[in-house]
Amino acid sequence: MPKVSVVIPIFNVERYVERCARSLFEQTLDDIEYLFINDCTPDSSMNILARVIEDYPKRKFQTRILEMPTNGGQAAVRRHGIKLATGDFVIQCDSDDWVDVDLYEKMYTKAIQAKADIVVCDLKDVYQTHSVIHYNPEFCFNAKETIKRLYKNYFHLSTANKLVRRSILVDNKLLPYERINMWEDNGLMYRVFYYANGLAQVRDSYYNYNRCNEGSITTGYGSKAVEQMIECASLLTEFFESKSDAAEFVNCVQFIQYLAKINLITSEFSGIREFNSLFPKVKHPPKDFDKNAFSNKGRMRLFFVEHHLSWLFILLFKLFKTIK
Repeated sequence: MPKVSVVIPIFNVERYVERCARSLFEQTLDDIEYLFINDCTPDSSMNILARVIEDYPKRKFQTRILEMPTNGGQAAVRRHGIKLATGDFVIQCDSDDWVDVDLYEKMYTKAIQAKADIVVCDLKDVYQTHSVIHYNPEFCFNAKETIKRLYKNYFHLSTANKLVRRSILVDNKLLPYERINMWEDNGLMYRVFYYANGLAQVRDSYYNYNRCNEGSITTGYGSKAVEQMIECASLLTEFFESKSDAAEFVNCVQFIQYLAKINLITSEFSGIREFNSLFPKVKHPPKDFDKNAFSNKGRMRLFFVEHHLSWLFILLFKLFKTIK
């Protein structure tokens, strides 16, 4: 049984997949299972990957190339990878990103030493001219307590910087929600943290998040993406409200709902009505919430919404988009 399984979706990444694959094959951890999943990519990503694999003969037997029957998107690929993984721990890696070469050894070693079900590393956003490190807060050892207070001590719920004990996923039948490709990481990790026990973190090695194609302020989520966020928030609401300790997660759930619904305030005035009617008990985020949960653009949107100026944000959004 491998120590770690890495699930890597492949779709339209011919510009980046070589860098990603080399960072994975050069890991200092020896016993790794690599699951590269071809999500019917139309470009030459798979040919490039095949060429890179030949440069690492010792990794070849650890590598599995899997094919999706049709293009299913992130959620379907991650579900497939988790089901087929055989490692003691599972982690995701997007094929346009890359990881520091000692990252998985550090994370696995920490998991064993701390007897942790989840190990988290810091994220590095890499732009064309600079990079920004996002340091996680200091966690308590209890994963459930940590997620309960996420709204006021926020950290990113990406699946890519969290090593998860596979038994937590298997025993609790945890997979990304079907057909939700936006917030698929939130949908999974909230539930993983609920069931996990020990939580630990490593410093000074990073998951490198490719931000070179970052959108401008006038780039909003499409309506389909917002619909998926809202569906994810609804499913997580059902999940937490079904638990015997649901009362302890009220603020957590309200925060999830608010983060989802505020994205309705973008480019259409009809979004204001939808915002007011969706999750109607949640007019504002919980008190003492952490504004780091919002991007710079998100904080701007939050300011306008909280000051009852949603219409002005939408008007400005339309104006800037027209000028652009």
